[in-house]
Amino acid sequence: MFSLRGADLHLLGAAVGAYAVLELVEAVGLWFAKRWAEYLTLIATAAFLPLEVYELIKSLSPLKFIALGVNLAIVAYLLYAKRLFGIRGGGAAEEALRERDVGWQALERTAPTADKLTPASSS
Repeated sequence: MFSLRGADLHLLGAAVGAYAVLELVEAVGLWFAKRWAEYLTLIATAAFLPLEVYELIKSLSPLKFIALGVNLAIVAYLLYAKRLFGIRGGGAAEEALRERDVGWQALERTAPTADKLTPASSS
């Protein structure tokens, strides 16, 4: 860092600032459970993959392989678990699950019934 010129430091600072704004927007979107924020999370995570591949091409190290593997696993998890880009039914399936788990019917489905509340007879 000490060997960088002033212009390069300004450019680096602008990039870090832009990434901070991206993360803030992502956090607010996730807080309010917005679908676009899940896509933004995937993009922000996948944005580092080319840099990691470049680092691996430049010089090999076990730590770089582990970092690439972890990031690939996170991207795969986000795609699968959040049903992004139509995987496993996409947003419609996600919304159907959310609707199933919200409301009186969901409460009635999970509430204890009378037969579960009576103590078992001891014979």
